[in-house]
Amino acid sequence: MANKDWTVRLRGEAWRDDPSGAENVNGFAGKALCADMAAALRAACPGATVGEPVAEDYGWGLSARLTGAPVWIAASCVGDGEDDAPEDDPPEYVVSVVAPKTSILPWKKPDPAAAADFAAVVAALEAWLAARGIAHQREA
Repeated sequence: MANKDWTVRLRGEAWRDDPSGAENVNGFAGKALCADMAAALRAACPGATVGEPVAEDYGWGLSARLTGAPVWIAASCVGDGEDDAPEDDPPEYVVSVVAPKTSILPWKKPDPAAAADFAAVVAALEAWLAARGIAHQREA
């Protein structure tokens, strides 16, 4: 897999009643989704250092470090079933795995461990989504 950000859009019934919006400066839920992703990464990538969910201005995020540079996983709640979808729909999230940035300095070589870590995190999250039967759509 190329070292390019990975973004998916998904809905999850499991996160319908996530009260974490009260903990977020902009009122965004998503802490429960991040906690579930963190648990999935810990199970799929033994020895990885996976952080706890952190409130961000866009929603929630967490970091994962396997061997190289840390990989950032971000989750933004973009639909709560109240404004843009029927009330019986579960909340919609955009989840992104941000590829570690390589240096723009020509004499610095890309870190192959960072690319491998990024690919491992994406693979673990894709497997977790499939195992839980969570439909998701890859964003361009």
